[in-house]
Amino acid sequence: MAVLSKWNGKWYEQRTLLHITGGCLFYGISSVGDRRPDLASRWLAKLKSELVDGGKIIFVGGIDCASDMAFSLSIHQTDDEERKPLQELLTLPGTEIMMAVALGLTIHPNGEVALDVAGSRGELNQQECSSILRDEV
Repeated sequence: MAVLSKWNGKWYEQRTLLHITGGCLFYGISSVGDRRPDLASRWLAKLKSELVDGGKIIFVGGIDCASDMAFSLSIHQTDDEERKPLQELLTLPGTEIMMAVALGLTIHPNGEVALDVAGSRGELNQQECSSILRDEV
């Protein structure tokens, strides 16, 4: 998952790339700069505050997360307080969402994304994203 915020008219000044291990919040999150698993709740709360003024979230599943059901299971996980922190983050007002299945990706500072879709699903369309975010799969 990549979270881009603080748009200055040319690029996003704040860019965070996280790996949600196994798509499961209980396994923790590894950040590119830290590589140590950390509590998902800490990262998701921080990212939510960074998106107060809007931004872009790029949520990419690997080849083991190619189906709508796999995306939905990951996004609609509940925490210890029965909240759905990923779903809350992905549905913040003013936030642009891109969802895809890819082997890899390149994200440019201006928010453009190049996906390595060799044999994978690629970018999901708006209807697929909306259905997954509403847990209608």
